[in-house]
Amino acid sequence: MTSPIRCVSLFCGLVLFCGCGSGSTPVPPGTGQTDQSKIQIAQRVYDDARLPVNFYSEPVRDPTAFYNVQHVRSGDVAQTGDYEMCSDDFATALSWSEQLNGSQSLSGDLVETEESSMLFEFSRVLSNTPDRYRIERVFKCSYLDRTTLDPITGSAGVVNVRPLATSDVKTIAEYFWTFSAYNNVGSIVLESTSESDDEVFSHTLSLARLLVGAGSNGCDYVELIHWQYDAHRTNGELNSREEPMGGFSARKEGSNVTLCQ
Repeated sequence: MTSPIRCVSLFCGLVLFCGCGSGSTPVPPGTGQTDQSKIQIAQRVYDDARLPVNFYSEPVRDPTAFYNVQHVRSGDVAQTGDYEMCSDDFATALSWSEQLNGSQSLSGDLVETEESSMLFEFSRVLSNTPDRYRIERVFKCSYLDRTTLDPITGSAGVVNVRPLATSDVKTIAEYFWTFSAYNNVGSIVLESTSESDDEVFSHTLSLARLLVGAGSNGCDYVELIHWQYDAHRTNGELNSREEPMGGFSARKEGSNVTLCQ
């Protein structure tokens, strides 16, 4: 699938910065950290070393153009609820893309369509702005059905890939991070790790986020978070949860990173 992204957006359409890979050794957050591990985490946050190696990424199509990605949501096509739509039918996905396009303040002309096992993609050049594109996406239900999305219960839909594997959950977790508020300056992925048991395939993103000026004694605060996805091995039910893992205060003066009391 051709994936035209220079900048990415939240599902609600806010434009964010793209992540860049980091080859540095990730330091796992959690309890029992040494001062040295905290300094390593803080250094990565200050350096904005956004991603570990082998993290999900989408190649840039044209570095001179600006691309905004939007996923067609239920509200865009007069459906109840609030979730990303899915269909295995190209014509249906295209009709939803047309509805989304018609509801925008700036419409676009369809210039390219792409298809993968995950989704349909419709690229539109925006009216009177030849260097600005809107990329409209519709998931394939055979890959991921988000109808049951519920942030309160943690339901994140149903993964319909068969046979289901840990790599599928990894892709989904990292894909949704790419289009989340965490993909922004001062927020990084320390680790992206998979595990499984007899019931579920799990994938956890260990995150660190810099809160400027929110620490002790006028320092910054580094917040640590675990974001986990669990997919049931048999029925594909997907659940997501975020868990705060504490944090610490730090400052950077010149190139020197230190911890604050």
